[in-house]
Amino acid sequence: MATPKKEYYRKPLPSSCIDFASTEGKNIFKEALNEGTMDCFFNLSSQFRTQDEPAYCGLSTLVMVLNALSVDPGKVWKGPWRWYHESMLDCCVPLEVVKKEGITLFHFSCLAMCNGLDVDMVQALPTTTVVEFRDVVKRVTQCESQVLVCSYSRKMLGQTGDGHFSPIGGYHSGRDLVLIFDVARFKYPPHWVTVDVLWRAMQALEVVTGQPRGYLTLRRTLHTGNPTILFKVSNNLNLSLPSEMNPDCSKVLQQWQTWLMAQCHNHTEKKEFLVILISKFLSLWCTECFPGLDKIFTIKLDNDCCLSHEHKCAICNLLRSLEQLPLFQMISESLSSGEHSIIESWDGMVNLKTVNEQIYCNQNTSQIKFSHFATMILLAWPYPSKQPKNSIVSHADFCVEYITQEMKGVTDVLEHEVKLLKGQLSTVFTYYESVNNAQVLPNQTKSCCKTTGCKKQ
Repeated sequence: MATPKKEYYRKPLPSSCIDFASTEGKNIFKEALNEGTMDCFFNLSSQFRTQDEPAYCGLSTLVMVLNALSVDPGKVWKGPWRWYHESMLDCCVPLEVVKKEGITLFHFSCLAMCNGLDVDMVQALPTTTVVEFRDVVKRVTQCESQVLVCSYSRKMLGQTGDGHFSPIGGYHSGRDLVLIFDVARFKYPPHWVTVDVLWRAMQALEVVTGQPRGYLTLRRTLHTGNPTILFKVSNNLNLSLPSEMNPDCSKVLQQWQTWLMAQCHNHTEKKEFLVILISKFLSLWCTECFPGLDKIFTIKLDNDCCLSHEHKCAICNLLRSLEQLPLFQMISESLSSGEHSIIESWDGMVNLKTVNEQIYCNQNTSQIKFSHFATMILLAWPYPSKQPKNSIVSHADFCVEYITQEMKGVTDVLEHEVKLLKGQLSTVFTYYESVNNAQVLPNQTKSCCKTTGCKKQ
């Protein structure tokens, strides 16, 4: 790598920022601690890290949050240790893209959801106020189970560079100051800034998209609060341009969603409709355009991954939970004559034989089959919602009704897996629709969350 023309050893903080380690900064900390608005500080400070790459401020911030909230990644980092590292955040956006371009507010939200967090994302739009933001700051800084992350322009703080992500480590109500844990520690130390200044920095428009930045409130999801244990959204569905998607996959997505939105002329009983649904789904994904279900979901286990007994048991429980559903049984019956040939035809299908050897626990361990993939996709699909003024009953309306019935009384492990996968798919599809203005999926709820991350430091 060529040596840059200019080199720096850190940067001095501008007058708008108060160094956390200065005498004034320490006094502010003591006062805020007595106020009870530093409860979020200790878990975060225990995990404070320096970003590994110049454009990794978003990833490093998220890693810091995940470890602070004690989210188990479910896979080994190094040696016997399961621990979050930037290299593990490989959903939503390819890491090689992040190294060059950073991530957006929308990307951050998707990555957080992929890794077992509930996310409340707010853009600093004209319809939102600094008063609302201050209320969030006060609430979250008095809580150990939530973390506030801000996406803002450094320029508005008088710093060099532009887009940046940082977690908030505390609040001083008397002086209206927030503590910024800057993960670019090679550049700036942790520092205090006023809420008003940070709010203006979040309102700054990103040059490329013309949209303001914003903030996210993060907490562990219900149940385990951990990532999915077996399935993950395929790399084919990342938050990049839809034009980069496999053409066959894009075509089938369009046909599938069009069918879902079409009127269902025959008001059928549940079993009759599920037969229609399964037939249409399998004919599209396994016959007409032949992209394969691995273009939607794949297995998240690495070939060299050594699973704990606890993880194997969780996977076994997940597979058994799927197998108990009438939907799974109907899919299995539908595929009973040609399942093996279908799997062999997939371009990027994971080696199920290898995976099944990895998850083997005892003689009662279920084997992952095509039917598990198909069932999980139908359960986790973010079906288009009914339009308020639309009186027709669509296929999607029946899907929502009957899939909801299927999910009643399921195990926690299955409910958690479905919830996370559905959220991830919904995020990806909404991103395609709103950011790229591409008609990959019609009638999705549009969003304006288009905020550039921290490419420039």
